[in-house]
Amino acid sequence: MIARASDGVIAVFTCAELMPQMGRTRGFVAWAVDGAALPADEGPLRSVVGIDVKGSQSLRQVVEARVVDVREVEARRER
Repeated sequence: MIARASDGVIAVFTCAELMPQMGRTRGFVAWAVDGAALPADEGPLRSVVGIDVKGSQSLRQVVEARVVDVREVEARRER
């Protein structure tokens, strides 16, 4: 999955980060905290990876999330 924030920052997530059966890393998309919508400077969506020490995949104000099949990307390159 590729996530893009309103400021243009992009984070890439692998299957292993999003699927619990593939490893201990967990990536989340949050839209609320303690039952209330995220504040405007963080939302409407935020990506969070709990064990990401540097915060490189924790994005505020996520405006796009796309699932990408890398096989399709490679096929386009070959054309």
